[in-house]
Amino acid sequence: MATTATTERKKPVEGRIEREYRLYRIVAGEVGEICKAVAYLGMGGIRPVEAVEASSVDEAIALMKEVLETRLSTMQLERRDGVPTAAEFRESLAALPASMRESIRVLHIERLDPLSPSSALATLSLRTQSNIETIVDELRKAARRLGDLLGTQPEDTVAGTDPLSLLAAVDGTDPVGVPIVRFYDEFREAIATLPPERPAMMAGRR
Repeated sequence: MATTATTERKKPVEGRIEREYRLYRIVAGEVGEICKAVAYLGMGGIRPVEAVEASSVDEAIALMKEVLETRLSTMQLERRDGVPTAAEFRESLAALPASMRESIRVLHIERLDPLSPSSALATLSLRTQSNIETIVDELRKAARRLGDLLGTQPEDTVAGTDPLSLLAAVDGTDPVGVPIVRFYDEFREAIATLPPERPAMMAGRR
């Protein structure tokens, strides 16, 4: 029995096809008598988020797209007061360009004390030895991209207010013009539970 299982795992994938779809990367092909499609997080997480089987590779890809649409719709229904869930944030963060995701990771927003009276942005600035303007600029860029990936933009963002409102509750600005923010727990949890990055060498070699 163990030999059979090992043999099955080592069956070559024929006609391998990769497709980017929304937040995900779909890998499909023929494995023996079965056509499979597997979806991974955009950053290339080790474990698949969904897997399907069908009678042909094209059918498997089409079925996977339906499964992923259902997955995204279900997460959207679980939003609280319009704030994406931790799962939604995590999967959209995984779909960001690596450099943009890294600019968020290095801030360690997940380590902020949400009950601290200190300015969250000032704390991040002190911790990273970066100026607040640079941090705010990077976060706004990421927020705009995440809004596109999630298919949502906060109403006040559309009205011309701060894109940070996708990631945090924004309560105006302090006397020197720095936004007063409290990052959503869902966003902090998503950062804390992101899969580790794949080594660049692994991605570039075959």
